[in-house]
Amino acid sequence: MTCGMCPITVHETFIDQIVLSDVLVANKMDLADSDAISLFQQWANNSCPEKALIAQTQQGQLDIAWLDISRNPQRQAAFPDAHQITKLTPAANTNSNKFVCYSFSCWRRLG
Repeated sequence: MTCGMCPITVHETFIDQIVLSDVLVANKMDLADSDAISLFQQWANNSCPEKALIAQTQQGQLDIAWLDISRNPQRQAAFPDAHQITKLTPAANTNSNKFVCYSFSCWRRLG
């Protein structure tokens, strides 16, 4: 899925994070050259569905008001099946608070 933009990655989780986001933020822009900034802005402007906010920051300085931006309830994951946990079992040789997920990544239960 590229929505008319150059595919930056084909990783399903990355694609869904972008598809489901209402806000895109590029950090460390003080370290980026003009070509990288332009590429991000073009990619972000062409992402779909359209974003409520596209921002650039330095030093992780996020505006707290961005957390109050209205959510678009119409957003849907492009790859919903890619995020299913298929088997969760206690990890070997560890305490009972640690688990291993065999579907796509490792998880640690907190608490």
